[in-house]
Amino acid sequence: METAKRLKTLFVTIYNPLRRDTGGHQRTSLIYDFLRENTDLDTLLLNVSHDKVENTDNFFSYDIDINPSLSERLKGNIKLFSKYFITPKHKKCTEIYKQYTHKTKYDLIYFRFMATAIKCGVEDFSNVIIDVDDAPWQVHKSLSNSHSLSWYKRLYCKLRLPLIEYNSKKLLRSCKYYLTANPDDVFSENGINLPNIPMYISPECNTDIPLNKNIMFVGLMKYYPNYEGMDHFIKHIWSEVIKLHPDVNLYIVGRGTPASLAESWQKSENVHLLGFVENLQDVYDSCSIVVTPIYSGAGTNIKVLEALAMNKICIVSRFALKGFDKILINKEDLLVANNDSEFIDYLNSVLSNLNKYHYLCKNGHKKIIEFYSKEKINKILNKTISM
Repeated sequence: METAKRLKTLFVTIYNPLRRDTGGHQRTSLIYDFLRENTDLDTLLLNVSHDKVENTDNFFSYDIDINPSLSERLKGNIKLFSKYFITPKHKKCTEIYKQYTHKTKYDLIYFRFMATAIKCGVEDFSNVIIDVDDAPWQVHKSLSNSHSLSWYKRLYCKLRLPLIEYNSKKLLRSCKYYLTANPDDVFSENGINLPNIPMYISPECNTDIPLNKNIMFVGLMKYYPNYEGMDHFIKHIWSEVIKLHPDVNLYIVGRGTPASLAESWQKSENVHLLGFVENLQDVYDSCSIVVTPIYSGAGTNIKVLEALAMNKICIVSRFALKGFDKILINKEDLLVANNDSEFIDYLNSVLSNLNKYHYLCKNGHKKIIEFYSKEKINKILNKTISM
């Protein structure tokens, strides 16, 4: 019996799919692994991080700087009803992309991020699949409210927002498919929700392991939703919790904390700023509680799923649950705080009686296996390669 033809596919990404050290790299890696296993794949890495990558017969890496100049941004702002209003075309990216698409006829072209496709000068999107991940209009909405930006930068983002949304959705409608991390960002029939998932799911919760009063937060700390959220947590929530429980400890994991905030946080009682750690599992093993006080940003917070996959008691802000709220249930799988007062009350209650909340570890872990496994993701991705 003749075997089915494997689709000739090109995967274009600015994230190195061989790395797995951030949520963005993990998502890239999952898509890359699926395409490699199920299609005849060529990979084009626009290597903005200048990682050391060895080229092969079907993996091509080019060191490149894709940040547009001020003049390029200004030119793009003039093109109001164009995809180049979102981001300018990049000369070198376009040349590299055309080099491969002109010599090989691809059945499918997968792009990691919409901006990557625009920078590559794509005109025909009929066989293009874009992993949007975080919707650009949601990113601009978040930036327009970010206290880390000056007032005029927030205004700039706010003014651009309507056209960013219009031009983004116009482009995405013309694709074969587009993928979003947040189900609420799907707006047309060719849109598919591809949730972020944890790379590792630990064995089922062992209720014999004693719980402790160590609390953990993990995230890329140069990313403004993470450092803004943690700064708010330390000033308005931790300051009250430490009065009620002087023996509690907070461990903050992740590289890139702004120096001024790092200095301020380390003055707070029992706050430990760990930065980048070689073995994240060791920190998870030493902490029973994970907090996710996130109040801005786009997409979804994979750190919530990762913590549940590690059998932790999770306490999160309402915003951090965005995109998961139809599956993860408050007080059943985790605890969801609508405000600072609720966050303090939840932490006080958990720290006062850890064993009472052990059930959350088991329930949350079961939800991850049921809804956020690699098998579920591959089933969704399989739809995109069905011609």
